[in-house]
Amino acid sequence: MPKSKECALSHIQVEKACTALLDHVKKTHEKSLLGDIDTCSLSITIKKIPASASKPKRIPLKHTLYPVGESEVCLFTKGDKDTTRALLEAKGVVGISKIISLDSLRKKYKTFEDKRKLCAMYDLFLCDAAIYHLLPRHLGKKFFEKKKRPHPVNMHYKNLKEEFAKARDATYLHLGAGSCSALPVGNTGMSAEVLTRNIMAVGAALAKTVPRGWSNIRSAHLKSVDSVALPLYTATT
Repeated sequence: MPKSKECALSHIQVEKACTALLDHVKKTHEKSLLGDIDTCSLSITIKKIPASASKPKRIPLKHTLYPVGESEVCLFTKGDKDTTRALLEAKGVVGISKIISLDSLRKKYKTFEDKRKLCAMYDLFLCDAAIYHLLPRHLGKKFFEKKKRPHPVNMHYKNLKEEFAKARDATYLHLGAGSCSALPVGNTGMSAEVLTRNIMAVGAALAKTVPRGWSNIRSAHLKSVDSVALPLYTATT
């Protein structure tokens, strides 16, 4: 049994799985003439489900999924968008494509179609941590189906530029919803080496973040949107 605070993922096994996954996706896209970039996720199964957490656990990635200048990012905010935009500019925060206040979200995005279009327009959604718990009822299930639920940002953090960078360049663990969790760790546009580094970094963080540590993880798999799940780890006890 691995020590509770030590990751039991094998670098060699992870790299083999990353290479196999990327090769499979490349061949599939060549046959279908598609060139889409798919998200790669690390799926873990937990032995003993912990109590639900009010907010997700932020886990840093070695290589971001959302490079500044290449990604469309939307921020949901408690206050009005002009005040928020001025604050972000004053603090040196860059890369926010759209700001939507909670009041505007309520009034302008009422229908399922409005919410579907909003979900499709942006790569990443962030939100003021103060309204994180209010957003599910206003966004609807499409955001959760597409795994685009907003990630909270502490708008009162002293170094707001750093806080936004950390929120953008991370993946998130949602605890308490069930025994299985899927964490985006890369995409099929990355190299096997880069994807491996992200997975190993997330594995090390999970050993310290999951209650009871790595000894509470039953299995770990890697998969893209349409691939089979490739095994990375299975507990022996």
